[in-house]
Amino acid sequence: YAQLRSTCTARELQLSDAPTEVEIEAALSNLSDRVRQYVARAINSSAKLDLLRARRDFSTGRPRPVPVMQFRPYLRIASTELRHAVTRLLLSEHSLSVERLRWRDGRPYDIPREARLCRFCRTAVEEPLHCLFHCRSSQDLCTARKAFWSSLTRKLPSHWSLPDLRNLDVEDLFHLLLSVPTTADILAALCARVMNIYETHPRFIPSLDDIADLSEDS
Repeated sequence: YAQLRSTCTARELQLSDAPTEVEIEAALSNLSDRVRQYVARAINSSAKLDLLRARRDFSTGRPRPVPVMQFRPYLRIASTELRHAVTRLLLSEHSLSVERLRWRDGRPYDIPREARLCRFCRTAVEEPLHCLFHCRSSQDLCTARKAFWSSLTRKLPSHWSLPDLRNLDVEDLFHLLLSVPTTADILAALCARVMNIYETHPRFIPSLDDIADLSEDS
């Protein structure tokens, strides 16, 4: 109990030597708030969690903020592979260069984010939204994207149109599709297929000269 009190005190929660039922209930309620605040701070302060930080709920048609802790529709995707594919992208636990080139892996130099270029086009940072929706330097990617849009036409809720979706910012498109069970699995399938394409091709590792040239261009 002394250890429990010490832990609570470190989190600005107070328990007396002989707490009452009311005091315990208040501490539990406050603890829940502290956990949510902690998770929110962790997400907002992370340089890796851009997608998670930008998530919004589009299930009603209009974007709205979402609670930091809530069961999400994409967690109901039946396929473990597809569910893992989309959550890995959200949490930046993937093999794309924007994440993997944070690590030196024996190199004597760091690679800044702007130099972690796509292994296919080498003109943009290799990050999830570029890989899913933008890069056209791989025929496999273009084929996967075509199949994705074709699947969407059969699963779209009646209040959405395909032209409207194509005109959305890709970040909004990503979170919109995750907001609805009928489209979350389609996006997850695209995530899994695109990740497989990238993982079967060698990564572009910029040299010091490449990094210097990129800095001069910018």
